[in-house]
Amino acid sequence: MNEGQTNTPEEISQATASRRRWLLAGVIVLIVVAGVWAARPVYHHFNRWRSRQLAAQAEQFLTQNDLAKANDKARAAYLLDSADAPAIHALARVLTQSTNAAALPVWRKLIVARQATPVDRRDFVTLAIRTGAVSVAAEELQRLLIEETNQPADYWLASQLFTALQDKPRAVFYASRARQLDPANEQYQLFLSSLLFDAPDAEQQSSARSNVWVIARENNPPSLDALNFLAARPDLTTDEMRELLALLQKYPPGGGREWEILDLQIRLAPERRAEILDAAVTGYQGAAPETLRQFCVWLNLHGEFKRTLAVLPQSVATQNKDLFLVYLDTLAALNRWDDLKTVLDAGSVPLEDVYQDAFRARCDSKLGNPDGAVAHWHWAVSAAERNPPQLTWLAEYAEQLHEWDTASNALRSLVACLDDPRPAYVQLERVVERNGSTGDLRDLLGEMLRRWPKDPALRNDNAYLNALLAQNLPDARSTAAELVQQFPTILTYRTTLALACYRLGDFAAALGAYGGETFDWSQVRPGPRAVYAAVLAANGRAEEAREQARDIPPGDLRPEELELVIHPK
Repeated sequence: MNEGQTNTPEEISQATASRRRWLLAGVIVLIVVAGVWAARPVYHHFNRWRSRQLAAQAEQFLTQNDLAKANDKARAAYLLDSADAPAIHALARVLTQSTNAAALPVWRKLIVARQATPVDRRDFVTLAIRTGAVSVAAEELQRLLIEETNQPADYWLASQLFTALQDKPRAVFYASRARQLDPANEQYQLFLSSLLFDAPDAEQQSSARSNVWVIARENNPPSLDALNFLAARPDLTTDEMRELLALLQKYPPGGGREWEILDLQIRLAPERRAEILDAAVTGYQGAAPETLRQFCVWLNLHGEFKRTLAVLPQSVATQNKDLFLVYLDTLAALNRWDDLKTVLDAGSVPLEDVYQDAFRARCDSKLGNPDGAVAHWHWAVSAAERNPPQLTWLAEYAEQLHEWDTASNALRSLVACLDDPRPAYVQLERVVERNGSTGDLRDLLGEMLRRWPKDPALRNDNAYLNALLAQNLPDARSTAAELVQQFPTILTYRTTLALACYRLGDFAAALGAYGGETFDWSQVRPGPRAVYAAVLAANGRAEEAREQARDIPPGDLRPEELELVIHPK
């Protein structure tokens, strides 16, 4: 615009309209931006509201024992808001209900945030014990015992923990304490009595046995536990077996009671074994698939393979994968390898490749084709890759057959595809323990320790194996001393400290590692007993050492532990 020039009314009107349009656009932009920022907390609050709705539904389905729906709702709630306590709690409970170790880190989130109740924490400890994470259980349980005074549930859990650690004296001590604090709790009474059922003290044993029978004669959940415990006893009198049979027959079928009843009927009348079994075979013809599978497994456990085939012909077995696996196992037990191979070659079998290759491997091995067996085991591992259920089955099946390489390879593959590989590592540890050297086992535990560096049990086991191998002894001693200070009641940690001191030639400190406490060594595992015998001998207590070593089964010791007993310092 030239200087001094006057705008026309039309130009002024257009300029005003343009300014209004820009002002309106600016206002709209501000509103949109403000809306976006406002929507964020609104969206977050909606997600949390919806997550809590789903979490509440999951908890409700759990009370109705509908685990499938509870699982769906809990996972959806957790996906919407993984930081909200109700969503975390619902998922933890669902996973715990199915004894899934993946629940442990979920529970841990609640515990760390101090949003877990004592009941939640006990559920965490219980699951940790059941899934083999005993050190995790010990750590949290110790906190509970410190924070809560004379809480019987905590002592009960301690008895379960020390049972898992195979420390029977401590298990008895804590079970006794739990019962003293809650004498009306029959679960506590039954467990303590089961621990004392074979006590060397005659009065203690008599009282325990009487108590188990009193509970068995009642009509409640502990009664069923007592009946199951008694049914597994091989030393019942004829009168006791008759009474037990009558008590079991009062309950509806289920929970394995059918097979306990059959066992007792045969034990009471062994001369009628064939008659009883034939009647059972007739009775289970056409049973529901899962019931039929359980019956056939029971028959096979009793060596009744031909009767299994009578109740489970091929025409029935091919209708169901689980039944077909039992059918193939039965043919294998009868050494009918040609028949087994023919069945597999016929095609249309209800099995995925991993199962077929595993059985083909067995056929080739038995029919003189070792190269074919190796190839099929390899293909079985490949077929199961990235499939945890199949890898788990293959590892367990190969372990049963002492096919250690296949079991190890399957577990290595399983470790690689699990969010929580700890259960697979535990199984791999068992495989290496049964088939590998002490050095192999130490190396595996070192690998696990790098994943879980704060785990007390892994730290202890790694230190113990290093001490057995006379390697890294100062570190082994330091680790064990720290663990003993932290967990003074766990004999396993004291054993590692004693062994490390023994290897370092500090025999007085080795004996002092036991803290002057008296243990019922007859109830302790062979390895720790071997270490104690060696420590006694090194401290001039040769007669006690010989007495301790005399009752240790040498076949249950690692070579280095056996050497401690044979050639003590």
